[in-house]
Amino acid sequence: MNRELIKAAQDGLAVVDVYLRESHSSMHEEYDPISESAPKLAFQHKFFVKRVVGFTVSEEGINFEIVRYHVSTGLRLLPTNLADAEIESDELVKHVMAEITAEFVSEYRIIKPDLSKEAIEEFGKYNTMLHIWPYWRELIQNMCARMRLAQIVLPMYRVPKVTEQEKKAAQDIEKESNV
Repeated sequence: MNRELIKAAQDGLAVVDVYLRESHSSMHEEYDPISESAPKLAFQHKFFVKRVVGFTVSEEGINFEIVRYHVSTGLRLLPTNLADAEIESDELVKHVMAEITAEFVSEYRIIKPDLSKEAIEEFGKYNTMLHIWPYWRELIQNMCARMRLAQIVLPMYRVPKVTEQEKKAAQDIEKESNV
């Protein structure tokens, strides 16, 4: 994590919107979530930036630079004995009892024209994920209720682990700023 780049992006971007672009939910045809014999399920989860798009919009003759982060999300429910199993993807799909996927978009206006591409990318790895996480959590809770699935509360969003090299670079930046 490059704190200097993230700080530059935080100063150079203004949030415009966060919205759902696409969603899909399905349930295995033989799975009945309200049956007393329904198996106990565990979930697998995905959450990552799929793509970043930059473009220019014009309002009343004034041009604005916009950046959009498309974030792919997914949750699938599997029998508890298979949730951590090392099974080929094609084989595992047969055991998915329910699945909810979505694509969210977080849109920001670039307010500092000299903002680097590197800062925009670093921001996407960390901050935009924090902005989208509450929307994803709400969608999961809502869809589980509508599908009569067990209520799932996603945990707090955890920033991806920082490598030792990134930690050292961050410490060096902090030392420089404390001088």
